[in-house]
Amino acid sequence: MERCLWQIVSGTELYPKISAGEKPENFDRDLREYKSRYNIAVSLIYLNIEKDYRKVIENFEDPVLVWTTLAKYFRPDSRSFHMKIFSELVECRIMPGESTSLYAARLSRIYEIRTIDNTFSEYYISFQFLSYLPSHFDGMVQTLLRLRYEEESSLRDCSRGS
Repeated sequence: MERCLWQIVSGTELYPKISAGEKPENFDRDLREYKSRYNIAVSLIYLNIEKDYRKVIENFEDPVLVWTTLAKYFRPDSRSFHMKIFSELVECRIMPGESTSLYAARLSRIYEIRTIDNTFSEYYISFQFLSYLPSHFDGMVQTLLRLRYEEESSLRDCSRGS
């Protein structure tokens, strides 16, 4: 948008054409300018995505096709996006020397998927966080896990008795 290329990428600005055999006065200049902006649009998209994902679009020259292909692969409701987020969660571990608050912040960023997919439970994040805390937290982790279980058990027992 900053470079006024969004109309090309979105497909609203089309390739200049000659109508009814008449060539407008500035047609050649307009055509060169359009082709230049068209190529810049593709280049900007390509250069501004992570190198790992460039293979998805490297054979395309049409900015509309590039953009729709990226949207297809990476929109938040696609299975590939869900798989990527779930993999990030499973692979998220506390780094040596990292504070627990920074680790929790990284997990929270991943947990933002819950706004997209309601089946992505808060339990996944909680268990991931507790699983990779340093060993000096083991007592607290066991207490938290036991309290939750005991609380659920007592609630179930109460509901059966009434």
